[in-house]
Amino acid sequence: MSGPAAVPSPYEILVRKRAGRALDRTEIRALVAGAASGSWSDSQLGAFLMAAAIRGLDRRETRELTLAMLESGERWELARALPGVVDKHSTGGVGDKVSLVLAPLLAACGLPIAMLTGRGLGHTGGTADKLESVPGLRLELDRERALGLLREVGMALGIATGGIAPADRRLYALRDVTGTVDSLPLIVASILSKKLATGAAAVVFDVKTGDAAFLPGMEQARELARLLVNTCAELGVRAAARLTDMSQPLGEWSGNAAELLETFALLEGGGPPETREVTLVLALDLAALAGVPLDRAAWDELKKLDGLMQGFQMIDLGQSCCAYHDRLIRQIAQN
Repeated sequence: MSGPAAVPSPYEILVRKRAGRALDRTEIRALVAGAASGSWSDSQLGAFLMAAAIRGLDRRETRELTLAMLESGERWELARALPGVVDKHSTGGVGDKVSLVLAPLLAACGLPIAMLTGRGLGHTGGTADKLESVPGLRLELDRERALGLLREVGMALGIATGGIAPADRRLYALRDVTGTVDSLPLIVASILSKKLATGAAAVVFDVKTGDAAFLPGMEQARELARLLVNTCAELGVRAAARLTDMSQPLGEWSGNAAELLETFALLEGGGPPETREVTLVLALDLAALAGVPLDRAAWDELKKLDGLMQGFQMIDLGQSCCAYHDRLIRQIAQN
């Protein structure tokens, strides 16, 4: 009787990928296990990232890498405890503060939303960086705290504790210093290993394109959107994606603290109209994915209004939006 198959060595895996050959499930899981445990060095992981960026990963490799990274840590399964919880992700762009507006807005409409936010890559700032401009803010989320926030205020924004996708923590940091930030399969695996670990019922992706975006080219952005939605479908998660224009910075301000101030202006019914429009479109998409579609007939009326509060009071979700400003304040005030 033969014993278990030998685990392939880092050298064998790197030589195979350098030659442009597809990695099998065992090899991908050995790589991810090495990243999570620390048995693979930074130089070995960096070599894999460069080989993957140059040689590419096919659809199966991308799915297997995503699943292995997802299973390298905790899985919260929030939708089992709180049916209907949704999530949103933006690929990033200068001045993008949509997540900070969308979360309290949907929560006030009765749609719970949990978002594990990230830090900036390349020239764009992350939502976590913006929230950390609030002195003393506690961003770390574990499953218990996320569920507590969802039940109390309908939203949970923060950074996952080390239990979520530990392999991605190392790979994410190394991508930023190895020139592999724009590899689409690596982007997909990084995003989804964290997003799917929370166990949201549905996810919408805001894929930015244009000069101020993380991925400026339209074709590259379209391919990323397709990969994200298709990989989610293969892993059993409802998802949709929007391509949104970032030909110039979104809104009137960029910079972490300035963008947070603009967020509050938006939550009070002011702020730049283009940011309001993107937020409302994504809200419609998420509500439809969650099975609580907003009234499309009201959309034409929404575009005529000046404030988010006025606009969402027109949508029949059985909830008032008068408290959504307070929801963000209550989330960021918890220490």
